[in-house]
Amino acid sequence: MFPESVPLDGRSVEVDASKSILEYWESVRGSKFAPEFGSEFKLLDLGADVIPCSSVVDVIDGGATFRYRFWGTLNVDIKGFEMTGKCLEEGPITEVETVGHLHFGEVMKRREPVAFVYRGARQMIDHTKQITFRYPLSSDGRTVDKIFSWQNLNDRAGVWVESFEDFWQAKKDSDGA
Repeated sequence: MFPESVPLDGRSVEVDASKSILEYWESVRGSKFAPEFGSEFKLLDLGADVIPCSSVVDVIDGGATFRYRFWGTLNVDIKGFEMTGKCLEEGPITEVETVGHLHFGEVMKRREPVAFVYRGARQMIDHTKQITFRYPLSSDGRTVDKIFSWQNLNDRAGVWVESFEDFWQAKKDSDGA
């Protein structure tokens, strides 16, 4: 049901606020491969248009699972569920868990920003709008222990809304409601 995604170098893709997020991430990381969340990389520094479209996961047991430390308000509004404090496996959509493990694993492997461009099921999908940017964060300077993610959810008429509306309708139909 969910569209396939293709990982690209997050430094080579610029969409909406992604350039300013990357510039901020680069500036606070300094000579390290990734900045530390909280003391260096701060959500409040990103701005009011970025924060609601963002999430931060903690890497648990080397990537066996991921727990959402933060799930922005537009994630809740558009996707229809809350994930703050929950692991991927606790979400209502199996495809989100699968995509999450793939994406977060890729960021851990690359240790650099990654842009995941979706190939949608809809014929007229706007690929410049359906992209998730993920950035590694590190407390010890050696391992990825958190991952920051951003998608442009500010366009409420966009493909994210359509994708999740399709999902919830299909779920409703399969549940016999």
